Amino acid sequence: MGRPSSDPIWFVLGALGLAVAFIGLFLPEADSTSFATIAQNTMLQHGGWKIAIGILIGFVGLYRRWQNPREGSLGLLILGAIGVAYAVAIAKNVFGDLTLCTIINGVQNPSDCVTGSAGTGIYALGIGSGMVAVAAANLAGWLGGTRRADALDEVA
Repeated sequence: MGRPSSDPIWFVLGALGLAVAFIGLFLPEADSTSFATIAQNTMLQHGGWKIAIGILIGFVGLYRRWQNPREGSLGLLILGAIGVAYAVAIAKNVFGDLTLCTIINGVQNPSDCVTGSAGTGIYALGIGSGMVAVAAANLAGWLGGTRRADALDEVA
């Protein structure tokens, strides 16, 4: 395990990852070849507020880490890993979010349901969360990201 890093590239990667995950909230959660359009199909409309809170916590954690280079990055790593696991769970339809049914007169028709495929919002969440996890691991020095940490030790 290397020393913690404060290389700006890892902060940029973490912030970009959080931004990609945030954009994913507004992208389609499911895709289907059976339906022309899917109503209420964004991640935000399917409980995405939990993801939004996680993204906000991620930005706060990344900012705190930027302000204090000696602070740990374990929280960011865990947050990124949870985001990836959540995206995989949604993509595998663990929560039933990809089950699509027709609606007749405002009522769901359970006899006419299909399982859709993962939409771009799920991919964006997974990729963005993975970027956060990689950035956090490098900031902690677990993947060898130590370029600026040596300079910090020499100054201190």
